[in-house]
Amino acid sequence: MEKIARPFRVCVTGAESTGKSELAKELSRHFRVPLVPEHSREYAQEQQFVLSYSDVGPIAHGQIEAEDRVLVRG
Repeated sequence: MEKIARPFRVCVTGAESTGKSELAKELSRHFRVPLVPEHSREYAQEQQFVLSYSDVGPIAHGQIEAEDRVLVRG
């Protein structure tokens, strides 16, 4: 089996209500690593409007910042 360098990041994507959050929780437990919630939910609640393509950048940056904060604490 190939050894995976740490830290590594896994991004779970897909349509709504397909079990991504549950899969992410299981992966987190299995690999004994922190789970970073999806930033897009928090972002959408803060913005309180329908998201568009122009929101992709801010969401991506917010997600990366959240992941980096977890790595620093790690």
